[in-house]
Amino acid sequence: MLHAHKNWPIKIEQVEPLSKKMQQALTSLKLEGIALSAESLAKWINQEETRRQMTLEALADVDTGRVTDHEKVKAWADSL
Repeated sequence: MLHAHKNWPIKIEQVEPLSKKMQQALTSLKLEGIALSAESLAKWINQEETRRQMTLEALADVDTGRVTDHEKVKAWADSL
């Protein structure tokens, strides 16, 4: 079930038209055998919102100086 969120780029009532547009795109790409359900669309929207929120949090960390030095990250990666 979809839950409204104030920061969503789309409104709940836009989901069905978006679903139809996505289905049309799949058909035009000759992928009409792929079913697009409201549940899968809701899952994708939730994933995108999570990604967006994580990006905003990361940018806030950068703005406040909460970053890790590049050389430390490189040294860690090299140690793997």
